[in-house]
Amino acid sequence: MLRGLEAGIIVALVAPLIGIFLVLRRYSLIVDTLSHVSLAGIAMGLLLGINPVITAIFVTLLCSLGIERLRTSKKIYGESALALFLSGSLAIAIILLSLAKGFNTNLFSYLFGSIVTVSQTDVYIIAALAALVLVVLYTFYKELVYITF
Repeated sequence: MLRGLEAGIIVALVAPLIGIFLVLRRYSLIVDTLSHVSLAGIAMGLLLGINPVITAIFVTLLCSLGIERLRTSKKIYGESALALFLSGSLAIAIILLSLAKGFNTNLFSYLFGSIVTVSQTDVYIIAALAALVLVVLYTFYKELVYITF
């Protein structure tokens, strides 16, 4: 339970710091899109036998850069880019899961798991990502406020 509490406190402290910029820029739907992308990353990790959290982070980072590149190129509207990645990543996740011979208990633990089952490695990953977010926010705070408003 203590690891779950640690993970919850870290996320509770960092998530609003990011969320305020996303909501004010009307990017709140990107969170839903990236959650579907992370499902594809988890499926890829389970299929390849790699830590699913690491593959989910890597795939989510790549797709978020792809979404932002599509949005800034003005070739496609932002909502259209989100819809493409949301439905496309969900389709890729289903294909990867079917290659793995269906749903297994590991996938269900990631989808519907409990916070009390967080491992110590997961807490370290969450803490490292939270520290990275805090450093980036501290470094680029003025620029983020300028872009947001």
